[in-house]
Formats: sequence, C-alpha cells, structure tokens
Amino acid sequence: MTRLLIGHGGWLVVVRAAVHDAAMKRLAVIVMCVGLAGCTKLNSAFDERVSETGTGDDLIGDGDDPYPSTGDGDDDDPSTGDGDGDPSTGDGDGDPSTGDGDGDPSTGDGDGDGMMCEDDTPDLCGDTCTNLDKDQLNCGFCEMACDDDQDCNAGSCMRPRIMFVTLDAFTGGLGGLPGADDLCQETGEGFYPEKLFWAWNSTQIESPNNTFEQDGYFVRTNGSKIANSWDQLISGQLLVPIDHDEAGDPIPLSGPCDIESQVWTGTDAYGDAVEPQCSNWNTSSYLYNGAYGLLHATDPSWSFVEQNCGEPPRCNQPRRLYCLER
Repeated sequence: MTRLLIGHGGWLVVVRAAVHDAAMKRLAVIVMCVGLAGCTKLNSAFDERVSETGTGDDLIGDGDDPYPSTGDGDDDDPSTGDGDGDPSTGDGDGDPSTGDGDGDPSTGDGDGDGMMCEDDTPDLCGDTCTNLDKDQLNCGFCEMACDDDQDCNAGSCMRPRIMFVTLDAFTGGLGGLPGADDLCQETGEGFYPEKLFWAWNSTQIESPNNTFEQDGYFVRTNGSKIANSWDQLISGQLLVPIDHDEAGDPIPLSGPCDIESQVWTGTDAYGDAVEPQCSNWNTSSYLYNGAYGLLHATDPSWSFVEQNCGEPPRCNQPRRLYCLER
C-alpha cells in the first residue's frame, strides 16, 4: 500500500492506495501534481497583501486581475471603478453619475475631455464652446473668420443689407427707375452716407430679380432681420415686415386700404415685374395706375396686392417706396 498526498482547498489529503507496479507509481505522481495545482489561488484570510476595497496597488484591485467584482473596469459595472485605482470615478460608460474615465465623476460625457457646452453655444472649437451659426471667428467651421464687412449669418459669412420704407410719399411720376433709385439714395444717405440704395420697383423691362445684386442677408434699420438670404426675401414670406423708415422708426399701423400703409412697387413678392407701373414710373396722371404692396405685411402682399380697395391705385396719389442697399 502507498499513501498519496492530494491537495484540496489548500490542504493535503492523505490517500491510501495499493501500488502494485511501476506504472501505478507514475500514476500516483501525476495525481499528486494535479492535486497540488488546485492550491494556487490566494486566500484573503491568509494573505495580508489583499485589501478589503479591491482598489489601488494590491494584487487583485488594480485592473489586472481576473476577478471582475473587485472594481477593475472589466466587468461593465459602472459602480466598480475604471481600473485607475479609484472606484469612485466610474468605468468610462458615459454615465455622469459614474464618470467618463477621465477621473472626474462630474463630467460624464464619455469623451474624456470634461467639456459640456450649453444650448446657446452648442459647438466646440478647441476648448471653447461657441455657436458656428453666428460666431464671427468660427463661422460654419472652427477658425473660419468673417471679413470686417461681413456677419456670420446661419453659418455663412454674409454682408448685411439694409432695407427700409421711406417716411415720405411720392406720386407715380418718379422719373423712371433712375429717378426712383435717386429718391432712395437721397433718403438713405443722410443716415448711411457710405451706402448706396436702389428702389424696389420694376418696369416692363427691368425688375429686382434681373438687376439687383443677390448676395447677403437683409435687415431693417432697427437691426431686425427681414430675410436670411435673397432666396428667402423673394420666397413670399418675410421674417418681419419692412415697416421701419430710414431713421429706424416704425411706421404707425394702419389698414390695408389706408394709403399710409401702401408702397409703390410694380413688383411681386418674388422679385418679378407686375403691371400697372404708372407708365414705367414716368407719370403722375390720374388716368394711370400703379401696383403697390403693404408695408405691414409679411406674406406676398408686402410687395403686391392683387385686390384693390374699391378703386384702382391712381398715379396721382402719393405712396411710399421700399429702398434696398446695393
């Protein structure tokens, strides 16, 4: 009979077995080796190097050990740490209560940089929160700066163009389109001496759509935005009415049939010519008529009213003009 010592749970168990020959002796050696292999696991009750927290520099809390319950970030449990030795920082899962892996449990944005931008400045350029729709130095893209004569409007560098309605009113004999343009220039230059202005008027040959520059966006003299682009200006729907004069003052509200609210145009809301036009704005005769718009409107009637108020708009009647910066 031969005694075999077999390891089990950290103890050696004595087994009595009959060994009859050399082959059985070799088997006994193999059995003993396998038994001893089960003794490799450390028992925390007997190893002072293992801490209770499972973090820091001990053998089983530092992110390298095979025990996922010890706070090593390998077990997808956001409460167990991220392997940096601090179980309070989270595991990089983007949960703001557990951190984002950068060691700051208050950030929780999952990108590791700790930056969270507000709604009014939602875009991140470097380490600065901004708004690419209106930032002069970061317009549309980071580090895309606008020129001095441009504004960042809806993510594009564009020049603002002033549009106003004249305080004074004029009969239909404007002196043709050149005369209408001169009236707008004389009216506007007293407040904007370095700017040039056109009249929003058409003849049978010329119209804003085929003669005006179409870049930029459009604002009233009080700074309110009329349209974000030429396309929006001629879309038939303005953001605000063109009801402020050259000085930036609002024209008092009046009804659509009140001549104080009417503006000579000969132009529809899409920038094209419509008739009548007071003989191409060359007559103030009672016998001629002219098309007009309503200065308090934002729908297509801002430029052209199809229904008249009982009688046609006579060219001897004074009406205002719209003026647009060139």
